[in-house]
Amino acid sequence: MRIDFVTERHRGDLQRLHSYCFSLQQGEDWFEPGNYLGVFDGRRLVSSLKINPFEIFFCGRPVKMGGIGAVATLPEYRRRKLVAALFERALTVMRERGDIFSMLGPFSYEFYRKFGWELAFHCREYTVSVDDFAGFGGSAGRFLPLTAADLPRVKTIYEEYMAGYNGALKRSDNWWRYLLKKLEKQGFHFYGYENDRGQLEGYLFFQLSKGKMLVYEMIYLSHPVKEEFFRFFHLHNAQVETVVWKAPANDPSSLLLPEPPVNCRLVNGMMARVVDVKSALEHLAFPPDRAASFSLRVDDPWAGWNHNRCFQVRIAEGKATVQAEPENGEKTDLQCPVQSFSQLVLGYIGIKEGVELGRVILRDEKNLNILAGLFPAKTTFVNDWF
Repeated sequence: MRIDFVTERHRGDLQRLHSYCFSLQQGEDWFEPGNYLGVFDGRRLVSSLKINPFEIFFCGRPVKMGGIGAVATLPEYRRRKLVAALFERALTVMRERGDIFSMLGPFSYEFYRKFGWELAFHCREYTVSVDDFAGFGGSAGRFLPLTAADLPRVKTIYEEYMAGYNGALKRSDNWWRYLLKKLEKQGFHFYGYENDRGQLEGYLFFQLSKGKMLVYEMIYLSHPVKEEFFRFFHLHNAQVETVVWKAPANDPSSLLLPEPPVNCRLVNGMMARVVDVKSALEHLAFPPDRAASFSLRVDDPWAGWNHNRCFQVRIAEGKATVQAEPENGEKTDLQCPVQSFSQLVLGYIGIKEGVELGRVILRDEKNLNILAGLFPAKTTFVNDWF
């Protein structure tokens, strides 16, 4: 058995593997040179995964992220730890490419947790009667259908909105084209809202199906624009009975509606993991008025450059200087598995929550408040799945 990149020579084998594992439609081909790793038994491709070269927003800036997808193994080769070997090699490839994070959409959280990925996102899903949107909005702007020609304006709005959330995908032009094609094929409508000066201030992807308006994405630049979209929902009261949409976990829509939604649930989302601990800390934005130093150990047996290391971290002027040293057996100020460290860095949990869950160990609990100020909980959000 050997692991290598899947090349054009094995394109047909990859397509057959995907067709077996994912029920591809006839003629569908996911091959992208340089992005697929495979396990080969002789010349036969028996397992593979894809590393999507993505970027995400992190502390308001884009950073590189390897998006894992299309993990597939032929049935006669399953339960031989081939996927484990693929992940270990994929982490090395991602580090070489400069990826700071990796994310994936799991079929099982427990399965991928074994390799260092951890739940890092959840959102609110609202199901609201269309009648509850009466009385919202009413400004001088207008709604209008959008097309691919509007993508430059749409992309600007999306990035301004999403930059405030750690983990949100910074969609490339290719990903936008893929998304539009997929949603159009599924029967979604694409609408925008312009103000009275003709400036686009928000957009919607939605589908009308069986008495429901199913919103894939609602992006807006201000609260008044959000209320205009609520008005847009109500304009469909002759067609639908309910509106369903997802929003970041900190979304306050329940406080706006005349009747707080009876059906508002939390939905678990993507998993994430840090690829390179040192790089993640150096890209993390700390409070500019805080100066601190601490030592850190991250347990990560799948990535040798993170494992069995003592990271000496010095915080000054909002940035971290990190020195990685071989572990010497002494206790560090902070210790945790890479799964919890990934949640801390993204802000999905804070230090206090990590300690309460027993996943973060402090050498001296007197440092709890200091470290909590350096690693506060934040709202993560991503509206893509791969």
